[in-house]
Amino acid sequence: MLQVSAVEIICVFLEPVNFRMRIEGLSGVCRQSGHDPLSGKLFVFRNKAFDAIRVMSYDATGVWLFEKQLARGRFPWWPRSGERWTSLAAKELLVLLWGGNPEEACFIDEWRKIDTRASA
Repeated sequence: MLQVSAVEIICVFLEPVNFRMRIEGLSGVCRQSGHDPLSGKLFVFRNKAFDAIRVMSYDATGVWLFEKQLARGRFPWWPRSGERWTSLAAKELLVLLWGGNPEEACFIDEWRKIDTRASA
């Protein structure tokens, strides 16, 4: 089970990737985009069919690779931006993984923003 806290830095790769790639290939995608795959951030990827998402993270002892493959259908939402990467809040990632649209979800107002730059 993937545990995501509010202080996680979550980087979402906007373009689909070939899911034949394993940890080494996805790490290369991170490096080509200027990200360190061993930084402890969560890196989120999708396949071309929009029916699977992979989350990769390093925890100081090794690299974790989580995958969610939908039994049927496709994920209805994926972030759009002019860049190759964007970021999501932990609550947005959880909504996405459950097949929802974070832009349409109702969240309570944050009392105080968490500065994720300090943990980068």
